[in-house]
Amino acid sequence: MIMLQKIGLLTLLSLCFYVTSWAQSASTGIDKEIDDSKSIIGDWEISKKFDNNIFYNEIYPRFYGIFFAGWKKIKAEPNGLINVSGYYSLTSQIPGAVYARTYIVSGSDKKIKAAFIYGDAIKIFLNQNIIYSGRSRSNLFVSTLNMQDTLYLDLKKGRNELFLMLLEGSGGWGFAFKSIPEVEEIRNSELKLTKLWESEKLGLQPESAVYDPHEKVIYVSVFDNQFNRFKEPRGYISKIKLNGEIIARKWLDNLYSPSGICIFKDNMYILERKNLVRADLKTGRILNRIPFPENIGFPNDIIVNGSGDIYFTNSAAGDTNDDIFLFKNGKLEMWYASNDLSSVNGIEIADDEIIIGNSGKGLLQAINLKTKNIRNITSIGASIIDGIEKTSGGDIIVSDWLGGLFRVTQAGEITQILEADGISNIANFEFIENEGLLIIPSFLTGTVQAYSIK
Repeated sequence: MIMLQKIGLLTLLSLCFYVTSWAQSASTGIDKEIDDSKSIIGDWEISKKFDNNIFYNEIYPRFYGIFFAGWKKIKAEPNGLINVSGYYSLTSQIPGAVYARTYIVSGSDKKIKAAFIYGDAIKIFLNQNIIYSGRSRSNLFVSTLNMQDTLYLDLKKGRNELFLMLLEGSGGWGFAFKSIPEVEEIRNSELKLTKLWESEKLGLQPESAVYDPHEKVIYVSVFDNQFNRFKEPRGYISKIKLNGEIIARKWLDNLYSPSGICIFKDNMYILERKNLVRADLKTGRILNRIPFPENIGFPNDIIVNGSGDIYFTNSAAGDTNDDIFLFKNGKLEMWYASNDLSSVNGIEIADDEIIIGNSGKGLLQAINLKTKNIRNITSIGASIIDGIEKTSGGDIIVSDWLGGLFRVTQAGEITQILEADGISNIANFEFIENEGLLIIPSFLTGTVQAYSIK
């Protein structure tokens, strides 16, 4: 993280400001081919107004900062302008800052040209990676905007997030974007959701849900988000009926911040911070704990195949610790490791592949179980890819921790099932296809929600 000191900030801003453009950017003026009203990128979201310090981060904000940013939808004026001054005026001598974002859908990996204008200062991120930073005194309040800056957006197949940090100035502030070719917005899925119920609060943070088809009940791991502050285990597993009634809030207690859970025969397997726990499904008692090696920093999501082989993700920060582990025949081993994995989270088994959410790169990926060759399925964009569930038809349902839910076809085409509402997030959900139900733990509301899906 690079941050300018507050001391002398206004003096620095008045004297100079750096302008950085990466290899993909240029500022040679707008081409005639892009100067068309149809090419305006007009649908955006804008955050609440922040202290100006957020602008001096060179890295993409953490997920809590994104979730609690107070987003509201806005539309560009006919000439493409997003007039931030119309929402937040200058209220003091120290400038403020806002976030803005939009999503671009692409049918393939490709580059598109974008032209833009802004005032007073901007940082541009594409899928969490910074691609431009600069300062401008452009006149935004004219009928025809002279978009003098251009850059190339290296889009991935699927959903791509264009994210801005904007610094307020004394002469008004705002921005506008155009592109060639015309960008596509994400389409809504044909699947329809209807909310059926929401449980009572479970006490801590519901993280992962799994369905027991024999007893027809739902088990939910309840995470302790403050686990680093307490020595004693405070997490637990809750047991819930299909109508949302809580059977036992602490069906299995004294767990160290459980995250992923899965069921195989009469056993439940639970990921604690430092152990793989095996519990008796009938009695709710812990049978044994298998300690993790030191290189497992944050065990997160878990899946079991028909033979009882258990795969789980390690979401520790840092390229060297992001990997996938296998527990088989009583032995724990690293199954897949790559520096290309970053904050890998959700995991599922589909036919002869492991499906994973590579959250650090915003990609849904597949790893062949035999060859371990990896391929990209689609881009989810800047998000934490938490829940992944396959359907009998071969499609995949994927959750973004921030609250979005998506359907991805075998060909990698992505549509939106549920849009983030800024209140509930979606942790590791359960899809009960025979019952036509989605069971969604909401980490931040402390509840579990059920939707019918058709």
